[in-house]
Amino acid sequence: MAEYHLQTIWRIKAPLEKVYDAILNSLAWPEWWPSVEKVEQTACGDADGINSIRRYSWRGELPYSLILDVRATGIQKLVAIEGEATGDLEGIGRWHFSRKGLITTVHFDWHVHSTKWWMNLVAPVARALFIRNHSLIMTQGGERLARRLKTSLLSQKNIDLMASDDQVKTAPKPLRERGSINVGLLLFVGLTAIHSPQSTNLLTGNAPNHIAHVISHQQCALLVQHDTDRPTEGIAILTEESGQYIKRRLA
Repeated sequence: MAEYHLQTIWRIKAPLEKVYDAILNSLAWPEWWPSVEKVEQTACGDADGINSIRRYSWRGELPYSLILDVRATGIQKLVAIEGEATGDLEGIGRWHFSRKGLITTVHFDWHVHSTKWWMNLVAPVARALFIRNHSLIMTQGGERLARRLKTSLLSQKNIDLMASDDQVKTAPKPLRERGSINVGLLLFVGLTAIHSPQSTNLLTGNAPNHIAHVISHQQCALLVQHDTDRPTEGIAILTEESGQYIKRRLA
């Protein structure tokens, strides 16, 4: 299983109490955090919320969603919120809050491993893309939280705690860079296409055997044809086209 240990730091010009309450009330996240598709309570827990369980559906820029059940394991008012995640990702998430004057600092630590077979299969070459997707989701969260509180996000930082110092400072490569194809990310896109709704019903238990078809020269030509400065748009296009390509090959 692929392991990830990521940290996000937000500095927001807002009272600690308002920032804490907005994060604690995750049932309302879909109202202001676009990447959160849905949150529902599946277990109430005790009077303090310990052992309560909420189911989250997340979707970033990449063409897939992640569904997680998070059980609250620790709640210290105005200090920390901790939960244990199960589902498409498994591990621990922890929010920590502090303030200095009018500034509230939020640390979010996310130490998890993926359980989806296709995410684990492509992790050696697509890890940077998964981390970039997480970073974009968290950056969006900080910006939208500040907007909801009608204040300013003073700074935000996303860190891969498992990377070396050089890797931490290096932004993940886009899908297309200076006219060349990132072969690792192309492999990821091919598997995403296999996993997509267009092709899920076409395959049985041996989906990995069709990877070679998805990343064939036809798909490379397609990626070059759809030149775009927005990598995720290229991924969406390729996912759709790859699904149709698989359908033709299996017909």
